[in-house]
Amino acid sequence: MSRLSRVVASVAASALVLGGGVLGTTAAQAEDAAPSGNYVSFGDSIPSNPTVLDVVMAKVKGTHPELPIQVEAVDGCAHGGDNVGKRVAAKTGLTLSDYSCPGATAYTPPSPQDPIPHNMFSQQVDRALGDGALTPDTKLVSVVIGVNDTYQKSNLQRPQEERLDLYHKEVSAQIDRIREAAPNATVVMVGYPDETDGGNYTCATNLLGQTSHWYFPAVRYYQEELRTEQRAVAEEKGLPYLDMADEINIEKNNSGCLNIDPGQRLNAAIFDDSGLHNLAGHLTGPGNEYYAERISSFYQH
Repeated sequence: MSRLSRVVASVAASALVLGGGVLGTTAAQAEDAAPSGNYVSFGDSIPSNPTVLDVVMAKVKGTHPELPIQVEAVDGCAHGGDNVGKRVAAKTGLTLSDYSCPGATAYTPPSPQDPIPHNMFSQQVDRALGDGALTPDTKLVSVVIGVNDTYQKSNLQRPQEERLDLYHKEVSAQIDRIREAAPNATVVMVGYPDETDGGNYTCATNLLGQTSHWYFPAVRYYQEELRTEQRAVAEEKGLPYLDMADEINIEKNNSGCLNIDPGQRLNAAIFDDSGLHNLAGHLTGPGNEYYAERISSFYQH
């Protein structure tokens, strides 16, 4: 055997040893370390976090599917490129199944007259079940729903007790469906940031280093009603509840109602020049990260 042949043979033998031993073990370890299963995100524009342009383009695409429009959407529901769901998936390593939808409601049926195409929580669960996204391999589910019901015309005419009852019955029923299909998943009920100054004023603007506080007690009234609804469902169903109004507010020095560095604001005022948010009055980039971190903390490896 020539010297060149002996070198080639030696290299080939080394490759076989590495392939069957060291490299093979590394691949197996990597496979064992990688989490299996998926994470399912349900809710409204808080988790979906699209831009206004995303919403418009998703509506146009839904009406004219033949147009070459590039927009990320599920059933006409636009999703932002770096929303809460994507961040949770990145943190946990789980596959994302995102059914969140801007304008989604808990129990108020959508109408053709609604300016923003949306669906109900029950329809999101229908789609997830139809897609096979809720299974015994599902590890984590988050639900952010209810704020869009509060200002629907038909809902405002109802007494508060009726609204509380409707929310409880409808959301509880969907939680039961989720758990039946995904018995091993941790289901987390997630609330909304405080949109007030801690009292009866809401923060309309945060511009050029100045904030304006407008007297609008209805915001606090419905915010507290929604927290009551969410907490009641979570307690009855034994779910963890992230009361975000208790975590994102003026007292915690992280609210859009404060004249603080934009990077510290976890939510935005209605008119806000921070440049870190996609929609008025919604989460900022740091706010999306905060939500993702809190939701991910319930993932059980």
